[in-house]
Amino acid sequence: MNRLFVLFLCIGLMILIPYTGLAEQYQDRLDQHLKQINKGISDGTLTPAEVQTLMDEQKIIEEMIKAANADAKLTNEEKKEINKALLTAESNIQNLRKNKDTVKKEVVPPPSPPLPSLSTLPKEFEPLIKRLENHQKKINKGTNKGSVTQAEAQALLDEQKKIEDMIRKAGADGVLTHTEKQEIDKALEEADKNIEKLKNNKDKVKK
Repeated sequence: MNRLFVLFLCIGLMILIPYTGLAEQYQDRLDQHLKQINKGISDGTLTPAEVQTLMDEQKIIEEMIKAANADAKLTNEEKKEINKALLTAESNIQNLRKNKDTVKKEVVPPPSPPLPSLSTLPKEFEPLIKRLENHQKKINKGTNKGSVTQAEAQALLDEQKKIEDMIRKAGADGVLTHTEKQEIDKALEEADKNIEKLKNNKDKVKK
């Protein structure tokens, strides 16, 4: 549920507290208002803006009742004004819950199936996997010799991880298409160049 809606739910519960000393007839009606608003929040028939409008209206009615009850005596005129405000609020709640401005429910996509491991892919993927393994050996060799710094090695390994994911995604359906092979070959060739370039650069690791 939207965090803003949860906040309104909490406000709805808290707003009941000040009514304790008021006439029971108003307490019951205000309780019903809040239940209807919370129900609208739960079923998505009230938007955050509509909830805010209705809660503001409830607050105004609360202040009217508190002011009228300040002297512990409600006049007929005060009762008439409060009843009118309560009827208007009830009508507004029903009208807003019936309009077309409903909250869009968040659609949670189903979890993606796990990608296959490289060792389970068909034979047609073997040349690509072999090149990937050779890259790893070259990176390790460059790191051990000191011709590739730790930062450079990490960049190369990140690149290898992306290519590995490409291969695994291509193999998810067990078929390597021509387009997929071209894209992976291109990424492997770029990785080849990056490895050789870093192995031959001047950023040597200090012994």
